Amino acid sequence: MPIDSSKHEIRLVKILPCSPDSSDKEEKSEQVQMMKRIYQDASHVIVWLGPSGEGSDFALDVMNQVGREACEMGIFDIPRSTWLAASPDHSGAYAKLQRFVEEKISLDHPFEAIARLSTRPYWSRVTGLLKLLDKVKEEDWVDPIKRPKMQSAFTNPINSRPTNTFRDHRRYHDGSSPRDTLFQLLRRAYCVSSLPSGLLASNPRDRIYGMLGLAGDTDQLGIRPDYFQSCEAVYTDAARTLLQQGHTDVLLFSQFPKKHSGLPTWVPDWTITIQEPCGGCVVDASFSASGETPIHSVPIESSNGVGLIGLDGAQVDRISQVGTPWLPGILYHEHDWLRSPTYITEIQSFCDQSDRLAQPAQPIYKSPKQREEAVWRIPCGDMDRLGPIERTRARDTCADLLEGYKLLKPGFWSLSQVRDHRLNSYTTSMDDMFKRRPILSAQGYVGLAPSHAEVGDVIVIIYGAIVPFVLRESAEGRFEFVGEAYVHGIMDGEYVEKCPPTKTFILC
Repeated sequence: MPIDSSKHEIRLVKILPCSPDSSDKEEKSEQVQMMKRIYQDASHVIVWLGPSGEGSDFALDVMNQVGREACEMGIFDIPRSTWLAASPDHSGAYAKLQRFVEEKISLDHPFEAIARLSTRPYWSRVTGLLKLLDKVKEEDWVDPIKRPKMQSAFTNPINSRPTNTFRDHRRYHDGSSPRDTLFQLLRRAYCVSSLPSGLLASNPRDRIYGMLGLAGDTDQLGIRPDYFQSCEAVYTDAARTLLQQGHTDVLLFSQFPKKHSGLPTWVPDWTITIQEPCGGCVVDASFSASGETPIHSVPIESSNGVGLIGLDGAQVDRISQVGTPWLPGILYHEHDWLRSPTYITEIQSFCDQSDRLAQPAQPIYKSPKQREEAVWRIPCGDMDRLGPIERTRARDTCADLLEGYKLLKPGFWSLSQVRDHRLNSYTTSMDDMFKRRPILSAQGYVGLAPSHAEVGDVIVIIYGAIVPFVLRESAEGRFEFVGEAYVHGIMDGEYVEKCPPTKTFILC
């Protein structure tokens, strides 16, 4: 159709293949590497969210209006501490905003339409997040029109994982923190605590490749998209690279069962629901089982060594007894009141047996107090939950946890006891030990291991890691990776201080 240039503005538009043909592996490998630059350099990025419907237009109009007015009232000038305070200062911007919310957010507010809009598939896709975040400029965060739109994109609780990534990337644009590493992005996107949501990808390789455009250490890692590789090879190469860069925490995310049966046991399967590590990660500084000893990976020369990695560490002991797996409801902390007495009793029994197994010349614990505390610290993995997400080490000041254990121990409870916040605090921390089982070692160490740990498995400390691990001896002197462990008495470097012999564990 001919265009009359006298009546219409002529604009030049360059269309780039930002969504390459997924069947053309060579094209996709090249284009994915270019996506970050394409979106950063574009003057505009238009996203197709799907057809209008279910009140989506009205929802967008309301979000724009409310967001614009909230910005004008200084919503982003209110410090985070004010929002989190139990009794916030009801004056100034906070008071104005509170009155504004009471006036604007009424019963006729389109809650359902906004919820439906925010759960459209685009917001949970890895590539969608890249398109949005790397197009955002610093000045957009103070723009009264753009900022509300960006904020509203991920405000629904169902999209909690995209929300966290979006929030942390905003801090980077604000200049208040460096860009997240690939490991940090993977943890926030795919690991669950009590919320099951995560980012999605139609091609499982994109669970790694889709994050490269956001990560601050992409160039340092040297990972390049290659869709000719199998998913197993992509995940293995990424895990090996992260370990060689010192990220021993990547082992914590190798959990079972895995969907990709061809993966080495030490490599995380990013397509499954990955549980947040019971002992946290290095950045959380909850434990320091390997002390100050840094990670050391060993090159493996083998004709079939693609899925092997050698890591130095120390062997602590072998598992001699295992208890009943602890399987409460992880997603909503549904405490199993019927089975918790068994869990508590088995740990108490293992502690009693430990007293008889321990050698006086080689004491397990540094002090009688450490032994005395074992019975209540082990069931909760020596961790305390501060809220729906945040967890911390159960320090000596955690009197509520000890009292909660005392209330739980009898095995029968009155209604008033069940409602006691101390008991609830302890059972919630116990439930974080989801899919663990009590263990007793030959020398008397007591702790928790993955639910599929078996008698004969070895307890080891991998140098550079904050928690011990359980391995299973395989053929040719190799080891299968079983998972992380909590072993009372060695979580703060006590065993490494004894200068045990170093051993190279070849994981397969």
